[in-house]
Amino acid sequence: MNNLPRQKLGELIEKYGSSLYEEPKRCEGMLRDLCGQYRREIAVLISAINQNLVAEMLEQKKNNIPPKLFLGRLARQMQDNLAIAEDASAWAVESWAIALGIISDTSTVERVTLEPKYAPVTTKYTLILNIVGNVNNDWRYTIDLEEAYEDNPKLFFSKSNGKEQGKFTIALEAVLGRKVQSSEVERILQQWCKQISFGYRSAYMECHR
Repeated sequence: MNNLPRQKLGELIEKYGSSLYEEPKRCEGMLRDLCGQYRREIAVLISAINQNLVAEMLEQKKNNIPPKLFLGRLARQMQDNLAIAEDASAWAVESWAIALGIISDTSTVERVTLEPKYAPVTTKYTLILNIVGNVNNDWRYTIDLEEAYEDNPKLFFSKSNGKEQGKFTIALEAVLGRKVQSSEVERILQQWCKQISFGYRSAYMECHR
């Protein structure tokens, strides 16, 4: 990211005041006049306004909240909401923070780093399949479910164009030593999902080789 738009943003805020963010089109037009060749940088600076991040920065500043407690969170929020690169969201938040006097341009301690992504809590659910005609009768298959999927585990197996269901099918065919029809897979998963939705961590079923 080029820092010329950051510099020009600071000059504009110094000249017109922090309320300039309340007029995103005007702010964008001025930046285009001053450094229009840096379209990506201008785009993320204006996106920070449209995501209400600049308003929140000023509110946090008004309440004397330390920058390290909110800048990383705002950068992560922007990155997640707009699906943009982490360096772009961090740069945009940092640029506004500098322009608004929240952090200093020369600071090495206050540089914005994105807040770590939330690691969802998962619960293990195990299918124990009794394979009739197999010496080692029981086959176990375990999945880690986030809370969001526990009430409707079918969504877990259908996500990513059925990627999880495909993984289960491959594993099942390997242990059975034969091709498994999709209807058979769906029957097993339907029964398992029903058990999961009832809160059972382990489900027992039979299957023929």
